[in-house]
Amino acid sequence: MRDLRIFLLLILIPFQETLPQPSRLPLVAEPVFHYGSIVPHHDFMHEFIEGPLVAGELKLGVQTTGKHAWERLYGYPRYGMGMYYGNIGNPEVLGNPFALYSFFDVPLIRGRHLSFHTQMSLGMAAGFHPYHPAYNPLNLAIGSRVNVFFYYNFYVGITLSDRLRWVHGANFTHFSNGVLTLPNTGFYLLDYYTSLQYTLYSEPPSFKKDPLPPFHPSHEFYLMPVAGLKKTQIEGRSWFASTLTLGYYYQIGPINKVGMGVDFFYDTSLQESFSETEPDFSDILRAGIFAGHELLIDRIGLVVNQGVYWYRKTRFYQQFYSRLAIRYHFPSGLIPSVAIKSHWGKADYIEWGLGYSF
Repeated sequence: MRDLRIFLLLILIPFQETLPQPSRLPLVAEPVFHYGSIVPHHDFMHEFIEGPLVAGELKLGVQTTGKHAWERLYGYPRYGMGMYYGNIGNPEVLGNPFALYSFFDVPLIRGRHLSFHTQMSLGMAAGFHPYHPAYNPLNLAIGSRVNVFFYYNFYVGITLSDRLRWVHGANFTHFSNGVLTLPNTGFYLLDYYTSLQYTLYSEPPSFKKDPLPPFHPSHEFYLMPVAGLKKTQIEGRSWFASTLTLGYYYQIGPINKVGMGVDFFYDTSLQESFSETEPDFSDILRAGIFAGHELLIDRIGLVVNQGVYWYRKTRFYQQFYSRLAIRYHFPSGLIPSVAIKSHWGKADYIEWGLGYSF
């Protein structure tokens, strides 16, 4: 539970640095309605899906005006906070998730009467009824009351007036605990949603169109030690896992970096594969190389890595691994990071790290 609270703080704090003064905020209020369904990616899910997904949200966002260069690079995006509450198909077995999250909304095409957007949200959700062998045996999808909340959507905005816009979109939502406990197949939801976006201002905002500063490519080396906990069996113990990453990134544009690096993994859960002998230190080590991309939103970095193991004594793991991370780049070079490491979409463990770039 403590790890999940830390995760929420890492999600929400970075936005504070770029918030304008409260008296000048062009705020956008948005009530949202969702209708859809759980995607049954395992056969057992048909046992508990009894109805549709019906959910609501309330968002409050800041409409950027181009004060900072990154706002102009993203076409004057909107960001803020929101609350989500829903019935995802069977409240008795699954509960009713309630989430708090931050979101980032990027216009793809902005027209006078129509606009096309994409939006990403990340936060924490409570209100689940977790698996229990006696009291809730049907919920083999999630074993925790509090889980990570993520969604990604595309929508069309129809301008009704200077202040009001009607939204229609398609939304993908995911709930997971990152193998902090089991089971953790998680939930994948698909839905249609509609909303009304109402802009609150005393006078229409003025969008700055200043020229962007010149871009200079740069090189970055970084060292990132991380640690986490994982489970391999529902009734089993938690195992310690850690990673040491040595990486290099080359910034190819104002918001894009590409790079590569080496990972060294120490995973005590690998001891389970040695039932008759005591494993050596080298038996629970693995090493991999990866290629990666980082998308920059001011000082926030969204990272995708794809790697391959080049050293591993135990063979029951997949040959390839992936990493999705959110990082914050302090001017001092410190980089706090939260990542999910996985094998072909199946979570391995959450990596909590504090790195340094030079």
